Amino acid sequence: MPIPLPDTPGERAAAGFALADGHGGDTLFSRTEGLAAGSEVVTLRGGLPVEALGPGDTVLGAADCFTQVLWRRVRPLDAASVARRPALAPVRVARDALGPGRPGRDLVLAPDQKVVLPAGAVPAAQLVDGRGIVWGAPAAITYVTLGLAGTGVLTVSGLTCPTASWPGSPQAAVAARRRGDPRGELRGELATVSAGRVTGWALDSDAPFARVPLEVIVDGVAVAWGIADQRRPDLEMTGQGDGACAFDVSFDPPPSSRPAIGRMIEVRRATDGTQLPGSPVLLSAPRIGGSLADAVRAACGPGAAGHAAVAGTLLRGIDAAVLAAAHRAPSPLEISR
Repeated sequence: MPIPLPDTPGERAAAGFALADGHGGDTLFSRTEGLAAGSEVVTLRGGLPVEALGPGDTVLGAADCFTQVLWRRVRPLDAASVARRPALAPVRVARDALGPGRPGRDLVLAPDQKVVLPAGAVPAAQLVDGRGIVWGAPAAITYVTLGLAGTGVLTVSGLTCPTASWPGSPQAAVAARRRGDPRGELRGELATVSAGRVTGWALDSDAPFARVPLEVIVDGVAVAWGIADQRRPDLEMTGQGDGACAFDVSFDPPPSSRPAIGRMIEVRRATDGTQLPGSPVLLSAPRIGGSLADAVRAACGPGAAGHAAVAGTLLRGIDAAVLAAAHRAPSPLEISR
């Protein structure tokens, strides 16, 4: 019997599935979490490699307290598997990459292993910045995941690594990426825009394998955050980094104070506010007769035909100017002003 898939990429990710067959369909594989084999974990028996632990062992958890191991899952991957699916490659976190002593030594994490930061939990893959946190080579590797009692948190070399049940936080990922994030030319495309969803891709020209943090702005208000880290075969084929630079962000728009004008939607790089190519976009509001000029004439009523005619002439020009400005880049003259 076929397995029913959740409807959206976000729901798929939360359920532990990903998209990856290269033909627009779904290939199912679970999230890739845990520590690389060989990672040292503090236990009551001293420092031991994570693969040597099992049910009944006691390891260092949250707040310098020890917690018990309930189960262990080992996932070996050969080099060919990692080469076929680069999203399975490990994330290498250099010493002090997230602050002094965080971690206290170089650490290798599975890409979906979350790390707790001040603003929330973030998968390791979303922290890749091309400097202190990088993708590992597509070589054979073994990931080890421990199930823990209590809060389900493991402390490894100064980093707090929760189990899969912890929710991720796009805001935390963006906050982490603000620490000296590369800011080369922002390439990409705002492909589709609706009142509650934006899709496209984004790439930093100076760090094509880093993941770009994005924010969605509606009428000047930040309403959502996300990371351009979804893999698309077409982007990989055209040489856009490793192909994992697409995004699909849903949001709840704030109440509009100007329903007759429509919504101005922007997608920006969160670290410096650079607009993604194709942004901003003006989503036109439903209009009487299809234009703002017709809406004004209708509001004026039949007893104010002269006023309505003048207003209509002016507003037809405003209609055209606003829509044109929302879909083009500024001219050099405008920039110089």
